[in-house]
Amino acid sequence: MSLEGKIAELVTATNGLINTFIGKRQEIDRAVERAVTTIPKNERTYYVDAKLGSDGNAGGQDAPLASIKKALDLTPVGGVCSVKLLSDYVLDGSISVVGRYLIVSASRGSQIKLSASYYLVGDKDAVIGRFICYSGSSVELENINIVLPSSLSIKPAPVPSHSNALVCAAMDGGPAILALKLNFCNITPADDFVGSLIGCPSSFLVLQCNGVDFPKNFGGKYIYRVAANTDPATLVNARTNLQNL
Repeated sequence: MSLEGKIAELVTATNGLINTFIGKRQEIDRAVERAVTTIPKNERTYYVDAKLGSDGNAGGQDAPLASIKKALDLTPVGGVCSVKLLSDYVLDGSISVVGRYLIVSASRGSQIKLSASYYLVGDKDAVIGRFICYSGSSVELENINIVLPSSLSIKPAPVPSHSNALVCAAMDGGPAILALKLNFCNITPADDFVGSLIGCPSSFLVLQCNGVDFPKNFGGKYIYRVAANTDPATLVNARTNLQNL
């Protein structure tokens, strides 16, 4: 075979390899695109109406859920669960926030309340309704009127503890950093409220507040084991942007 013929064969073979490569690459690109589109979205938004909603609903504004717990159950671990409250919500038990970032919000100016009430754990401890964080979870509340309960006539009487906090964590299964973020919330505690906003002895605590109204007598109830009028700069296990606790 002449040199020209050999060169022609090489060119043909090379073109064949190039076309095969292009075809395989396009096939791989299509497979990757299909795989990406099948990955579930990790950010979910659900509407919750404790009065008119149902946990059998889809969770849209026209078919809201009844509970925050159901919204968390429908959100993949590692995802963001955004709950939009359509009515007042009573937190009368514990809600486990496992490996998710939970945002509970209401529309600006709605004055929707998130009211925590005391309940019994077993038959010996009275603690407030709370969010318990596990596996790196965090809680954010926005445009909510947070109502904290009276301890009057509660038996047994509530006592300060890391469990008696709106956001808390188990000492053995909680996150290394436990965070609560409050955006444009009002804090309305009963005069005899016993408890705190955040607490866990074994976690580093972060309390971030933006545009939040606190009553003057709330000292000592921000972070468990932090006394009233404590300078936040002196804390070794917590950080906050508040000037005084």
